[in-house]
Amino acid sequence: MKSKPKGQKYRNLYARKGAIYYQRVVNGKRVRFSCELDDWNEAARLRDIFEAKKGIGRLPVPILEPTPRFSELAARYLKTATHLADSTREDRELHLGESGELVAYFGDRRIDEITRGDLLTWWEGEIDGHGRATRTGLNYLNALGAVFGLAEDLDHLERNPVTAFRGTLKRRRMTKRGRQEAEQTDRRQPIETAESLRAFVAASEAASRLRKTSGAPQRQRHAGHVADLLMLDAGLRVGEANGLRWRHVHLGESPNDLKRRLVIEESVARGRYKGAPKSGRSREVPLSRRLRRVLRAWWIAEGQPATEARVLPGFHPANYSNRHFALVMEDAKLTEHGYTPKNLRHTFGSWLCSMGIPVADVGELLGHADGGITAARHYVKWIPRGYVTPPTLSDGELVVDLIERITESPQSNPTQARTTESDAIESA
Repeated sequence: MKSKPKGQKYRNLYARKGAIYYQRVVNGKRVRFSCELDDWNEAARLRDIFEAKKGIGRLPVPILEPTPRFSELAARYLKTATHLADSTREDRELHLGESGELVAYFGDRRIDEITRGDLLTWWEGEIDGHGRATRTGLNYLNALGAVFGLAEDLDHLERNPVTAFRGTLKRRRMTKRGRQEAEQTDRRQPIETAESLRAFVAASEAASRLRKTSGAPQRQRHAGHVADLLMLDAGLRVGEANGLRWRHVHLGESPNDLKRRLVIEESVARGRYKGAPKSGRSREVPLSRRLRRVLRAWWIAEGQPATEARVLPGFHPANYSNRHFALVMEDAKLTEHGYTPKNLRHTFGSWLCSMGIPVADVGELLGHADGGITAARHYVKWIPRGYVTPPTLSDGELVVDLIERITESPQSNPTQARTTESDAIESA
C-alpha cells in the first residue's frame, strides 16, 4: 500500500496494518473505523459519504439577534450583578436604573453605535460641564464599562470603548491644564496647618464637654468626639469607625504599652451595609495615647459595655456629619474650607507623609492593599522631595502619636520626641 499522500483531501485518514482507517472527534467522542480499502482516493470518497450522511463538519446556521440598546443591556447587567458589594450595587442601580443618568443619556442608542468620541462628548458635557469631580466621573465610567463589558461577552462588541476612553483621560491628565483641573476637583483636602488642626481638636473636645438638661445630646457629642479621633488619630474610614466593636480595641496595660492597637475587620458602609473593610482584608492600627485616653473614658461613660458591643452604637454618618462635625467646624472657624469627615483620614495620611514616614507604612495604616502605591498617588503633594529623617519616638510612643504632637501647643515641634506623658483617665 502506498504511503498517505499530502493534502487536505486525505484529512482524518491514516494507515494501519495494511488498511486505511478513518478517525475524528465528534461532539467530544472519538469516531474510528476501518475503510477496508488500501486506495487513498476511494477511502477519501467513503469518508465524504459517511460525514455527509451523519452531518459531520457542517457549520450551524447562525441565529442573528438584533443588537440591543444601551438601556436593555443595562437592565440585563443589573440582574446579573449579584457579586457586587451592597454599596457598589446601590451606585450601579442609581446610574443604570430606569431613571439613572446614564440610561437617560445613552439609553435609546444601540450598544455598538456608542464610540470613544461619544464618551468624550458625554464627559465634557455631564462631568466637566457640571463641575463634577474626576472621581465622580470615574464612578460613572466604571458603570459604563461594566455594561460594555457584558456586551463584549455576548459578542455584540469587539472592543470596549470605555477602555480606549480611559487612555484618552490618562493622556489629558498628563498635560499641565489637565493636572490643574484634577487638583481643582480633588476632594482629598486635609487640614494642612497646625493652627487649624489645633482649633479643630480643641472645638471637638469642647463639644464633648458641653452639658444640656437632656442626656441624649451630651452622649451624641461625646460619641462624635470619639469618631473624630478614630479618623484623625487612626486614619479610619467612616464605615470602619461605625463597624468597630470593643473586642477590636486593645488598650494595653498602660499608656506606654506598645501593644495597644485597633483591629479593623468590619465596616458598616453608608450606615447600613455591613461587611469587610474596603480592601477586603483586616488590618491592625497602632492606638495613639490620646485616642486610648478618649476610648477608655468613653468605655467607662457607656457603663463598660460587652466586647461584642459597638464602640459607637446607633452611629449614623449623616447625623454625625450634620449635627456634630459641622458644628465643630463652625466653632473652629474652618467652615470656609468645606471640610468633610473623610478629610480627617486625609489629614492623618498627609501629615504622616510630610513628616517622613515611609509611604508604604502610611498605606498599610490606611488599609490600602497595594503596598503604598495608592498612598503615593493620593498624597504625592505632601511627600517630601528629598529624604526627611522621620521624627524620633520616645519611650512608649507609636508613630500615630505624631498627630497629637501637632496639636499640643503653638510652640510644640512635631519632629521632636516627647519626654513626658500623663493619662488622667488611667486612675479612674
